[in-house]
Amino acid sequence: MTLENGRKRQKNKFGRLIEVYPSLFIIEYTNDNSLPGEPANTYVESYTYSDILTEKNLIRYLD
Repeated sequence: MTLENGRKRQKNKFGRLIEVYPSLFIIEYTNDNSLPGEPANTYVESYTYSDILTEKNLIRYLD
């Protein structure tokens, strides 16, 4: 997912779609920057479908 954070600033994240509702969807992200032997941090974020329609968020599917 590519998130636009203002003018010419983008942030790329890799996540997994876990829940879908009529007005929003929830994606789970895993932070792999933890030290070896420590569990990876996971967090969730929700987005609305209007974010996609206004191109605030771009979704790319990986095979």
